[in-house]
Amino acid sequence: LLRAHFEDFIEMAQSRGETAVKNGSYGRKFKTSFGLIQVSIPRDRANLYRDCLPPRIHSIPALEDDILALYDRSMTYSEISQVLSAKSGCPISESTIQKVVQSAYGEYEKFMNEPLPDCPFIFLDGTWINLKRAYTEGHANVQGECVMVALGYTNDGKKRVLSFSVTLNEGASAWEKVLGDRKERGCRNPLMFITDGLQGMTEAIARVFPKARHQRCVVHVSRNLLNMCRKRDRSAVAEDFKRVYEKRTLKEARAELAEFLKKWGRTYERFRSILSDPDIFSYCELPWPIQRSIYTSNAIEGFNSRVKATVRKRVSMNSIGNCLYSILAAVRWYNASASRRTLRCLKEMKDGELKQCGFTVRAS
Repeated sequence: LLRAHFEDFIEMAQSRGETAVKNGSYGRKFKTSFGLIQVSIPRDRANLYRDCLPPRIHSIPALEDDILALYDRSMTYSEISQVLSAKSGCPISESTIQKVVQSAYGEYEKFMNEPLPDCPFIFLDGTWINLKRAYTEGHANVQGECVMVALGYTNDGKKRVLSFSVTLNEGASAWEKVLGDRKERGCRNPLMFITDGLQGMTEAIARVFPKARHQRCVVHVSRNLLNMCRKRDRSAVAEDFKRVYEKRTLKEARAELAEFLKKWGRTYERFRSILSDPDIFSYCELPWPIQRSIYTSNAIEGFNSRVKATVRKRVSMNSIGNCLYSILAAVRWYNASASRRTLRCLKEMKDGELKQCGFTVRAS
């Protein structure tokens, strides 16, 4: 923090045309949570620099931790500067705070390379944010980019964000690379992937995990059906289709689907092509207690909402590093919160039940 603050002082002095020359440092002793330490305080030759530590104190606050904690809570640089300057009694500039945040960007590389637990059920979804990445003729080019998120249920029933990546275009080929990376990091025995209706996802999943099943989110299917309906029919179509995907067995679901198409198929012929996808009913092969947690991608929507809330104050993320760190803050918050809850039916599910459904036995 002192180095960032001193560099900021030198840059500001030089921008004003003043001569600012480094002149070594001197020591101050402080009591901290790690014991008594000596801190090297930088100084300039004209003795104009005033460090960001309050004078005449013998204990040091964890300002760097405070900066990152406030930044994780979506506060802007100016807001953090106001809060911490008032708290410490010494002004802390926005550029100093920015340098401290940037020094923590390396956490993303660590997160993206750590081993993953084996997850039987994995949700894949993308959410869009605005990001400044390219610069043309001196002007920032802001455009929407997709945050591709993989979230899984572990064998003990805990939800966990496994990874995320930012890309210009969400497509099956991009997801195939994501799946390959997850496999290399230890997620080797997934039973089922739950996604929206992105074209080519079934084939992409099969190329990386040939034995895994694919479940299309029934809520997304329902939305597609409603988009083809007249407004006056939407409520009735939604209710009728809900009766289809709430059936416990594949036989019951297909019988109810036949009734649904008998009623609506003649009026809306495109319903038949949408509902001919066998991946809509993959959840029926699972034991009943877990079906309602698997047939939609709602499990990942909560995290996507958190990502949007985290970046909302930064409407246009001003760098890719800033973007990755902000999303990583949302990951840390979400994983800590989700670890306190357990999907009990998954934790209690036995391998024998999975064998009966035709699934591969889970890894220990």
